[in-house]
Amino acid sequence: MLEEIDRKHNKYTNASIEHIRYLMNADRGVKGKLIELLKHAGEERVALTLEDGLRVYRHSYFDQRSLYNKAKRDRRSEGVPLALSEEEPPAGVVAGFLEGVRKQYTNKKIDAWVEGNFRERASFSTEEVAMETTEDFI
Repeated sequence: MLEEIDRKHNKYTNASIEHIRYLMNADRGVKGKLIELLKHAGEERVALTLEDGLRVYRHSYFDQRSLYNKAKRDRRSEGVPLALSEEEPPAGVVAGFLEGVRKQYTNKKIDAWVEGNFRERASFSTEEVAMETTEDFI
């Protein structure tokens, strides 16, 4: 009984794969029709019809760049990490940044924010704080 189930399962799987292949390759739109025309463009009758109706002409030369080269696929390997270089920022940059932050966020602003989040509670967690803007985050 299990062999019969396996056989029917394999038959169903193969039929599904064939159906998927068919759907992937059978485009019924303009693109699919164009693909079919180009597939048969080597046939004399189709080529003549294309030349007459679309003013399509055969091109019959090639050079070394015309040949197709299949892309080589390699497995990615982990490379050598780049060394970090410790650079000191120019003098005064950090101090100027900190001074700007101190001016922007005064003790009054910070105290008001903290008191607003306590809301007469003994404690609060950062999960309870709504952060909708960058200002809220800072």
